[in-house]
Amino acid sequence: MERYTKIILSGLKCVGKTSLFWDLQKRLNWPTFSASQFLRDYIRNHQLSAADLEAHEAKMGQEIDQRIEDLLNHPYPVLIEARVFGGIIKPWPGTLRLLLEAKDQVRFQRSAGREGIDMAKAEKRLQKREGKWLQTMHERYGLENFYNHDYYDWVIDTSQLSKEQVVEMVLNKVKT
Repeated sequence: MERYTKIILSGLKCVGKTSLFWDLQKRLNWPTFSASQFLRDYIRNHQLSAADLEAHEAKMGQEIDQRIEDLLNHPYPVLIEARVFGGIIKPWPGTLRLLLEAKDQVRFQRSAGREGIDMAKAEKRLQKREGKWLQTMHERYGLENFYNHDYYDWVIDTSQLSKEQVVEMVLNKVKT
């Protein structure tokens, strides 16, 4: 069995990536890279408006992918959170490529709770954002489905699991 010294967490919105990322960081105390945080910092540092984002999307994506590849090629441990990563189809030695999933109804419920809106509005908003975003990712990388299970070492459906259960599952996998 392979010993993992790196973890890359992927998945759609509201599947538990960010919660798992921070909980694992506390427990493993590994260096981290969050694509979501990188994007927020990039937008703030470059003082981009919503209208400016589209012009910078490809550049931001390239920078994220390059940073992730650099981290995966170095010998030290690292915990990475990225909804998508262009190099996910490549096996990375010592890296657990983990896909988190959840049933759509669960994701809509989580989104509604997070944003303080009703389920119907959360469903509509999430589907609209993801549909456009997934199309952009397909065009950029040429992958039909970033969440094809064949690209990952392990897939966890978080729909019926608590945050603590998911953390313990991953820690047990990494420590074996």
